[in-house]
Amino acid sequence: MKKEDIEGVFAVCYTGNAERQSRLMRELGRVGFNDVNVIWSFPSPYRKVILRSMPHEAILDQKPGYWGCTIAHYCAVKTAYHLGMGHALIVEDDCRFLKDVDTIWNNLLEVPGNANIVLLDHLMEVNVRTLHETDKFYMCDKSYSTGCYIVDRKGMERYIAMYESPVSGKYRKPKMRACDHFTDVRYMGHDVNICRAEPRLAIQCDCGGTTNTGGSVIHDCYVKSGLDFGRYQEW
Repeated sequence: MKKEDIEGVFAVCYTGNAERQSRLMRELGRVGFNDVNVIWSFPSPYRKVILRSMPHEAILDQKPGYWGCTIAHYCAVKTAYHLGMGHALIVEDDCRFLKDVDTIWNNLLEVPGNANIVLLDHLMEVNVRTLHETDKFYMCDKSYSTGCYIVDRKGMERYIAMYESPVSGKYRKPKMRACDHFTDVRYMGHDVNICRAEPRLAIQCDCGGTTNTGGSVIHDCYVKSGLDFGRYQEW
């Protein structure tokens, strides 16, 4: 995958901290992206809307910001799809790239041609489908984290369908899953190819002012993987 294959960049930004957005924009500029679409993640206004459609999901009462971020991802993907983009990069405002520019793009040249979702950041080493699809990317049935990923047309279509599917079933469980959890072929479809960068090309961090709701969990996952988490806080 070449830089020109990515037709749009969408930044999911937290409304309460403009500095997080400005830091992300500097980071995206460092790796060659200057034309960025900003999708705001609203911590609370979406809550009532989502509760009306899925009243059984108690977690919506507990974590409205989490679901505000989820809807921001949905808006980003749907916008990219309706603009006719073939590939879009979605990145959260607490994400940083780990490598120099040349390394990032040299690694991305090895993205499998059949990949629909490419996770540049991920937190769970689970369900590896093919150990070495290429030297730099593993295919997987599921992973975790939507801090930084590339999605193609097929991935966009499945993502949109998952979020817009009617609630059904004995317990009225929707196919919809919160951000960080949708990267699972059980929800996207087993014909959707998800791959993750090995080693990671990006990492989530506490970018100052507002800490991730799961910051300690994120920190622990990175530490277990041998990454120096603190090094990237002030990249």
